Amino acid sequence: MLANAAHVKNVPGRKTDVNDAMWLAELLAHGLIRASFVPDQTTQEMRNLMRTRKQWFVSSRDTCSGCKRRLKTPTSNWTRCCPV
Repeated sequence: MLANAAHVKNVPGRKTDVNDAMWLAELLAHGLIRASFVPDQTTQEMRNLMRTRKQWFVSSRDTCSGCKRRLKTPTSNWTRCCPV
């Protein structure tokens, strides 16, 4: 089981050395530690696709904004900014 780190951090007691693994196992046995959500393969793939889509959108938007900004500047600034 993968323990929820935020929850384990808030549980009072020790959590830093090797012996603490036994203490955490005991807490787990008594149901005092919550498990982290681990998505299934399909959900992970969907999240990766959505993350990639968002990155493409942001990149496209930034490129478009940069072009619009450069087109608004005088021609002299355009040639200094983007020499051909």
